[in-house]
Amino acid sequence: MQVVVGGDPILEATSRRNGDVQDQGEGEPAVELTEPRTAEGVKPKPFMLWIDSVGGFLVVPGERVSVGQADPESRIDVPIVADLSARHLEFLRGSDGWQVVPGGEVSIGDRRLEGPEALVTGDVLSLAGNVRLKFERPHPLSLSARVSIVSRHRTRPWSDGIVLMGETCLLGPRSRDHVQCRGWSSELVLHRKDGELKVRYGEPIEIDGRPCSGVGAVTTRSRIVGPDFSFSLEPVD
Repeated sequence: MQVVVGGDPILEATSRRNGDVQDQGEGEPAVELTEPRTAEGVKPKPFMLWIDSVGGFLVVPGERVSVGQADPESRIDVPIVADLSARHLEFLRGSDGWQVVPGGEVSIGDRRLEGPEALVTGDVLSLAGNVRLKFERPHPLSLSARVSIVSRHRTRPWSDGIVLMGETCLLGPRSRDHVQCRGWSSELVLHRKDGELKVRYGEPIEIDGRPCSGVGAVTTRSRIVGPDFSFSLEPVD
């Protein structure tokens, strides 16, 4: 028997504590993950996670994530302050992982990419010979990934890291979490489905000043406070 929660098995552990796990029964397949969109069918916009005593993280939902030079006139998901093309590359998410699609000069190691290339955890991409991005997919049951800028460059707005978000983003103390929060006692799951963001945690928390049993809807302007953590979401214009 396979246990799933909302089509995403990584929510199982958190949801068991909250009593909202549903068994699908013998022989029934797990629900396949699909690309969540807003009610209008528009790709959701990036947002910032400002985590107290940890840092700031740029979260980019969607199947296609563009990376390029930071320019107020361009509509790039991940703007980097560097000498890059306007749309230097795209990360493309499929059913089994991520690809990089070069638009400008992109290399992995000493090999320059001539077309789309599947990514594996630990790949370091070199953009235009100077910007270096490290790709990691830390949790085997989540299609979300994290990208770190390992050269001396930064995003605009400034961030400590980038999350390429599928349906889930894990915040917590473990190496498998998309955002590592070493002072936290356990994981929190940020979950995106049907255009709505929710958080799941194993203990009561506060969302925008109101008590919550551990599962609740949030917006990109919410403030969440737990027993040993606090963080805010902020939209990126």
